[in-house]
Amino acid sequence: MATSKKELILTRATELFLAQGPSQVTMDHIAKQTPVSKMTIYKYFKDKESLVEAAVRGLIDKFARQLEELIEQAPTPVVAIERLFSFKPEPEISGELILDLTEHYPQLVADLLSVSQKFFFGSFQELIHRAQREGIIRRELSPHVIVLCLLAIKEFFAKPGRFHQHREMLLLGEQVSTIFLHGILQNPGDLPEAAERGKL
Repeated sequence: MATSKKELILTRATELFLAQGPSQVTMDHIAKQTPVSKMTIYKYFKDKESLVEAAVRGLIDKFARQLEELIEQAPTPVVAIERLFSFKPEPEISGELILDLTEHYPQLVADLLSVSQKFFFGSFQELIHRAQREGIIRRELSPHVIVLCLLAIKEFFAKPGRFHQHREMLLLGEQVSTIFLHGILQNPGDLPEAAERGKL
């Protein structure tokens, strides 16, 4: 099936937003990369904001499908949880896009968090229940509270001005996930072994 002009515009715009951040991309840039006229872009998207929104929502849907597949393919709950912590979406989210969205498009960031909440209160909470039944995660911990803690961490990182460099965000994210996993596991010493078992 041939790609429609609207799909092509959205694909090229998404690529530019990922690479440079939405605030650095103009409609002229998008028109040149597609290539179509600016009038054609405005035929499908009333303004740049609606194009950014469509691009981000498309990425959200794609990442949600990737997360569902990740959980389905994991051999055990703890491996699924580890993979969720180390999840790297395809395409990769650039630091420029993260910083740009938090500064210029806070509603889209709120929407991203809303999708995360739905996922964490559904699939992730079920994973925690399963891991508790198998004796992997401490049973005295409430799955609901674990999820709330994770959401609080995500909201903290998503607020504008928290961090100025993508590398700093990644490093802090890795350290927080390590601390968190060691705190909820029944036997933290099993974590490296589980990670080895979960490698693809």
